[in-house]
Amino acid sequence: MRSSSKHSWGGSGSELLPVGGDGSEWKAPQVQREDSAHLHFRSIRLKLLLPFNRHLMVQVKIIPVKIARLAIALGFLFFFPERALTQDTDGETAVAVDFEDQGMGQEVVFSSLEDVRISPLVFPFYSPTMEGALGGGALITFRTDSDEEMPRSTVQLTGMYSTIGAVGLGMRAHTFWRGDTIRANGYLGYTDTFSNYAGVGFDKGLSVGRAPATTLYDDEMIRFKPDLTFRVKGDWFVGFNFDWNHQDTDNPAPAMAGDPDFLRTGPNYFDSGLGLTVSHDTRDVTVAAREGHLFLFQTTHYRDWFGSDFEYDSIDFDFRRYFPLFRDGSTLAVMVQSRYTSGDVPWDSFTSLGTSRDLRGYHYGQFRDRTGVWAVAEYRHQFSKRDSAELSRHGMVTWAGIGFIGKDYSDLWSNDLGNVGIGYRFEIQERRNLRLDFGFGRNGESGLYLGFNESF
Repeated sequence: MRSSSKHSWGGSGSELLPVGGDGSEWKAPQVQREDSAHLHFRSIRLKLLLPFNRHLMVQVKIIPVKIARLAIALGFLFFFPERALTQDTDGETAVAVDFEDQGMGQEVVFSSLEDVRISPLVFPFYSPTMEGALGGGALITFRTDSDEEMPRSTVQLTGMYSTIGAVGLGMRAHTFWRGDTIRANGYLGYTDTFSNYAGVGFDKGLSVGRAPATTLYDDEMIRFKPDLTFRVKGDWFVGFNFDWNHQDTDNPAPAMAGDPDFLRTGPNYFDSGLGLTVSHDTRDVTVAAREGHLFLFQTTHYRDWFGSDFEYDSIDFDFRRYFPLFRDGSTLAVMVQSRYTSGDVPWDSFTSLGTSRDLRGYHYGQFRDRTGVWAVAEYRHQFSKRDSAELSRHGMVTWAGIGFIGKDYSDLWSNDLGNVGIGYRFEIQERRNLRLDFGFGRNGESGLYLGFNESF
């Protein structure tokens, strides 16, 4: 890819951020590439949710399916552990699909999965960097058994392709298994697009402007980052997390090519880490909570014996609390998060703010260092239907936040990054939203974000 534009794209997770301008960004989660493997399914009955309250019954019978990439098999093992561990391994590929128009009716089965619902999204867009492009995705929800009290699992798929060859593919999953005694979460994806690197440190984030001569580079990344936890007592979960990341950088800006942290790491490297995950989770709906809390503590240790080019450690803390307010659909959500890194940290693995899941409005990667702390308070309001107390499918949010970034915790408090914003919500499935957020940060930074579910 080639571009002389000073605009850039970045981001995280499985969000679609398709509009141009400073702070606007798109970057899918990353996927691992490996050898082929086999996964085999039996049958699917899918409920496809279409615009204008139309629905289509889709019955799919799949008799052993060959998957070409081991990354998909590994992702399936983490995101769908019960199904992945019971796959048949005989035979060749054969697929039969039957479509039946059921009007308003909806019902779904995916072998052992129950009540599968799919909400697709496709749209063209333009930005000065990407030029013309086509973006899209799908929100897929399901239950892993017939128990109506079982939480619905969620899988978000996103993709983008532009006329200059930029591409991004990603999947983010929150899944529940065996009566919610096992939780498999994470993301995988691939991106080949443009990004920006201002350097490490708060001062560089403020002083280095984004431009082809200072920050722009071609960013190709593959990532696989799951975690698997087990209920040990009450609402406590304990398990492990894994992070595999390949960074491939081309055409760095002249100022970036001379940066000491970039020179220390080099343009291409592998991260590979394993760590502990502990959480206490009482949220009613994990991707769009209205009450309850989440406490999450996570460590990841990157070592050469595990395949990592650099040895370092990260410690993540995440606390979220949700307060019901005036009526159903009115919620105050509060989040406090921190990340600390130590050791030989690669330039693109430092703590960085500006994703669609922390301080929306800053450009991803503009501010990065070893340590960060940030907090956001967000008011969420789902409107009522006209002449009725029943909730409509439309809503809005507004938020205010602040973040700090520096070498260590003692270096943070003068390095503040304020943040405010407003957003629109449209409920595409029960308690699952399409969201459009517009955030503002320090020194005129801003960003427009389109994605599924809530930011936190």
